[in-house]
Amino acid sequence: MTNVKTYAKTETVEAIQWDGTHDSATEVIQWILNNEGPATFSCGGFERCLANKHVIRIRVGEAYVDVNVGDYVVKHGELFLPEAASHFLETYKENS
Repeated sequence: MTNVKTYAKTETVEAIQWDGTHDSATEVIQWILNNEGPATFSCGGFERCLANKHVIRIRVGEAYVDVNVGDYVVKHGELFLPEAASHFLETYKENS
């Protein structure tokens, strides 16, 4: 068995949650764009558009990551990343 010393890194981040509505998508995307991040609203394909299953897409380097309904978008410096609500709520506490 190997013993490993670890520590929990704490940081202050800005975040916004997408509730799945078009109005909320506009707010999330505008927040990302206002902070000089790249984001779009997408169906992800014809089938998903017909089913009204949209996603917010954030460009990270050369790839895109999807923000699903209920996810938080977290700003880490200049990087924007989606986090599932359950993980976000376990990891962060609102700063008063």
